Amino acid sequence: PHSSRGDEAMPPSCPQDDVEDDVAAEPMDESGAGGAEAEAASAGQGGFPRHVVCKLCQKPGDAGEGGRMLFVEPGCWAHVNCLAWSSEVVETVAGDLTKVHSMLQRTRKIGCAHCGQPGASIGCNVHRCKRSFHLPCLGPAGALVLADRRVYCEEHRSV
Repeated sequence: PHSSRGDEAMPPSCPQDDVEDDVAAEPMDESGAGGAEAEAASAGQGGFPRHVVCKLCQKPGDAGEGGRMLFVEPGCWAHVNCLAWSSEVVETVAGDLTKVHSMLQRTRKIGCAHCGQPGASIGCNVHRCKRSFHLPCLGPAGALVLADRRVYCEEHRSV
C-alpha cells in the first residue's frame, strides 16, 4: 500500500504544469459554442468548473470537505483544506499558507496508503511511519484526526 505508481500514472507537478486545463480557457459545449452557457453546463460541485481538480486529492469541485479551491499558479488549483492539512504546509498568524510549492513537488510521487493515488500530503504523526493520505481518504482509512491537525494512521491511532 505504500508504493507509489510510475511517473506515467502521476499528474504533472504544479510548478511545471501544462496550462491546457487552466480555468482561464473559455469552456465549450458539445456544439462548439463557448461563453456563459457552456461554462454553466460545465460547472461542477459549488459552481466550479468540473475539469479543474485539486492537485492533491484529485477531486473536482469547490465544496465538500476539501473546501474552496485556491489558485496556486496557472494550471494548478488545490482545495484550501487539502493544503492546510498537508504535513509540511505551515499556516502563518496572518493566515498565509507557506511551503506549498515544495509540498506539491514532494507529494506528486507519494501514493496514498488508502487509495494508492499520488498527491498524498497528510502523513501519520508517528515519525517512523511512512503512511500518507489524501484528506478525503483519512476517514475511510480509519485514521485518527485530531483538532490540532495531527493525524495517526489506523495502526498508530492508539499511540
